[in-house]
Amino acid sequence: MRRRFILLSIAAILMGAIAYVDNSVTTQPVYSSEKPVEKQVTASPTPTPSKAATVPRQQNQTVVAAVVQPAKKQAPAPMKGNTLTISSIGFQGSIVDVGVTADNAIDVPVSRAGRWIGSAQPGTPGAVFLDGHVDGVFARLNKLTIGQTISMVYNNQTFNYKVVFSEVVDLAAIDMNRSLSVYGASSEGLNIMTCAGTYIPSAGTYDKRLVVYTVRV
Repeated sequence: MRRRFILLSIAAILMGAIAYVDNSVTTQPVYSSEKPVEKQVTASPTPTPSKAATVPRQQNQTVVAAVVQPAKKQAPAPMKGNTLTISSIGFQGSIVDVGVTADNAIDVPVSRAGRWIGSAQPGTPGAVFLDGHVDGVFARLNKLTIGQTISMVYNNQTFNYKVVFSEVVDLAAIDMNRSLSVYGASSEGLNIMTCAGTYIPSAGTYDKRLVVYTVRV
């Protein structure tokens, strides 16, 4: 009987211990050695405009596009020395003084207008006489019409003339005294001669001459 009591007592003690352990497991929290890091929630900073930003456009504000000006054309540099300008036919060229050839013909410069030294000086009574090649400087001389003007710079002075007459004459019928004289009753003039008509290979020149007569204005 006594042995049974001891066994029951031992059993009771064991049951009590088990109950205690079970109660400990269910009532005590278990923590991890590393606590979870809480996610930090922060407010986003208010953005500020960069230095490149511009002031916002107000309502009804008109935006005007920049106007791009076309590049200005550079005016050609003025020619130096003695020059002849005939704006109506788009001509400007230099003038050189010329004499006569071995057969007593007034010389003709290759690429410029020639002023015969035996004609009047610009600004003095009489007619200044100029000549030039029709397939060169005076290619458009036949386009001149009565009333159009010519400007001549000679010895740093400017002289202006107005066309009053023009004629085409056969080479064989050229009257040089007429071509070297002022047309009409004016005291000062400028006459210009160039070739016209048909080129004659055997003669090495054209069969006609164009003469333009102008008076000083």
